[in-house]
Amino acid sequence: MILIPPHRFIVHDSSNFPGSVSHEVLARRLQLKYQVVGMLTTAKSVESVVPEFLAAIAQSEHWDIATAWILQGETGFQHHQWVAPGFMLPGQLPHDEVHGGRCLAARALEAQDVVYVEDLSCVGGCSRAAAASRARLQVAIAVPLSAGDDRYGAMEFMRREPVEMDEETLALYRALGADISRFLQAKLFEGTLQRQHARLVEAQRIAGLADWHLDPFTGRLRSEDGANIIGLPKEEARGTLDGYLERVPVWEHAKLHSAFRALMSGETSTVELEHVLHDHEGTPKTMAIRAASRRGSDGKVVGLHGTIQDITAQRRLETSARITAAAIEQAAEAVMILDVRGRVVQVNPAFTHLTGHEAEQAVGRRLDELLHRSPGKRGDVFFHRGQGETPFKDRWEGEAWAMRPDGSEFPVLLSLSAVRDDYGATTHHIGMFNDISAQREYMERLAALALHDGLTGLPNRLFLMENLQRAMLRHARSGQGCAVGYMDLDRFKAVNDQYGHDVGDELLKQVAGRLRGCLRANDLVARLGGDEFVILLEDVSNLQDVETVAQKVVSGVGERYVVGDAEIEIGASLGIALFPQDAQDAAELLKKADAALYRVKAEGRNGWGFWTPELS
Repeated sequence: MILIPPHRFIVHDSSNFPGSVSHEVLARRLQLKYQVVGMLTTAKSVESVVPEFLAAIAQSEHWDIATAWILQGETGFQHHQWVAPGFMLPGQLPHDEVHGGRCLAARALEAQDVVYVEDLSCVGGCSRAAAASRARLQVAIAVPLSAGDDRYGAMEFMRREPVEMDEETLALYRALGADISRFLQAKLFEGTLQRQHARLVEAQRIAGLADWHLDPFTGRLRSEDGANIIGLPKEEARGTLDGYLERVPVWEHAKLHSAFRALMSGETSTVELEHVLHDHEGTPKTMAIRAASRRGSDGKVVGLHGTIQDITAQRRLETSARITAAAIEQAAEAVMILDVRGRVVQVNPAFTHLTGHEAEQAVGRRLDELLHRSPGKRGDVFFHRGQGETPFKDRWEGEAWAMRPDGSEFPVLLSLSAVRDDYGATTHHIGMFNDISAQREYMERLAALALHDGLTGLPNRLFLMENLQRAMLRHARSGQGCAVGYMDLDRFKAVNDQYGHDVGDELLKQVAGRLRGCLRANDLVARLGGDEFVILLEDVSNLQDVETVAQKVVSGVGERYVVGDAEIEIGASLGIALFPQDAQDAAELLKKADAALYRVKAEGRNGWGFWTPELS
């Protein structure tokens, strides 16, 4: 016992206390002990019994105030208080910190022994003792409630009148504390078991799991939750093995009987198997059974027990996942599975085939390290770095460029889709793409055919008019001019008549080549059809530049040609119109160049000339 006199702590032994208590007191205290034990034995909860034994102890031992703190966790506690009838407290006594504090209850817990105080006014560092002293309470005793290293709380008793504390009295409080501590320990353990059982039951319910027991000698099968788990009528929760097998396809019987025989013979102690079972509506389900043998004191098997679980949905998902995985593996399209931040988690063989990146080289890399939006432009990314956010919400589809390990790139048609969980949160992205190099080349060829002459490869009329209109707009802003030359070949019809169209076509190709050689890099020559060609001269600052090019064209085209065995001489007539002097419209400008051409042809051909107003 810890005695707290003024300013010091001392431990007293039995020699500190005078005499022994009377038989009457011993009888009363023995009755109190039995009374408290009875209360604890029949108690339904800690909350209900604490006020009862506080009142019993306080009334038996003549205390004015009895208080108990039942610890909960590392910082919490339940607080209970009993006050003697007729005793008026001037105010509520404060609750000092019980967990590691300096109040009497905390000191008793720390010392693991009874703490007795002869004069509360002398207790320092305890606001509760000071308040009790002001309320004319003089004597107090604190009893720890603990067992070994486990602490459950403490009791505190206070009174106004002095009391003699002898060894028998201390033994009473220690015994009461021990009995109450054992009760609290048992209740705590009981609560732990109940919570564990509740968690187990809930886990089994969530997992669709039930336990079962089989008496192999009578064939009696018991499973309290099994009926709900496997979809059978409730009356079949307590049935027979034969009744259960009636719902199992015949071709599954041998497997079950073999497993049970192995358990009964001791060949094995546990088995795991799956089988099909039809519920009360005839719906087939896949059940997973885990079984173990139970042995008696003589070592012989006396029963079987285990668990049963409906894994139909799980097997269905696994089958679906296998089919999906096989489809991805065998897909001709490249498939990528990405995490929420756009890093590659998995790729299929088609990805490696198309890009040249092995799976281990791709996994862990960001999508934007492997694909980007347009050649040479890396700023427009699919995933914002570090944020895992995308410029798209659920799906994006468009052209992108994939990069091979050697740095080369090729165009792909890419689709990205978000994968969301049941709560709508994005967990992954699926990317799929095809190499569209061939399609792009085909489209480019189609575009080239639509804008170029099939024989010479020169731009056609459509290409010419688009470029002429853009040139006129550009030069209108810059203040410079441009010129259009309309040209046809002299004596070309005679070539076709004498040598045939094959020679004529080859001649046109050579003419196209000479025209390209006569022009500057930013000038344009187009074939409109037959032997008609148009020249677009840009950035014209004076007529002398136009005349120089015109003379070069007429002279170059007029030189001798060799086509096969034939030597051919032709001429060229060229009419020229100027922008902005002659016309403000592309079609009108071409029309006036054509008019200038006809005047050149009328005046003897093989030359060039400008449009003049009198030709209107």
